[in-house]
Amino acid sequence: MDGLLQEYCLDLPVDAAATLQAWKKSYATDGQFTLYKASGCEKCENTGYKGRLGLHELLIGSTTVKKLIQKRATVEEIRGAAFMEGLRTLKQDGIDKILQGHTDIQQIRAVCY
Repeated sequence: MDGLLQEYCLDLPVDAAATLQAWKKSYATDGQFTLYKASGCEKCENTGYKGRLGLHELLIGSTTVKKLIQKRATVEEIRGAAFMEGLRTLKQDGIDKILQGHTDIQQIRAVCY
């Protein structure tokens, strides 16, 4: 969990302690997390994966973000404002899907370097 938390918060204005508490509330059972790995079957040709799963990142054009764009603010300034308004990266969305049991870290790392 420490590794996932570190990747989730890497170089981002995210409170790691608050994130871990939110994960425990949403994904833990009796304080324990369950992480899954692909096992494979005939339907998936023994890969453990079938179908597709979307990872999403959405920048909302809020008033704050629009003003920063109009002022030609740096990417870092716009990104910081977006995070304050709830933006999550593709990797963060992927890690949430790991904790939900939909995929594993190898697949997320393959998509989100």
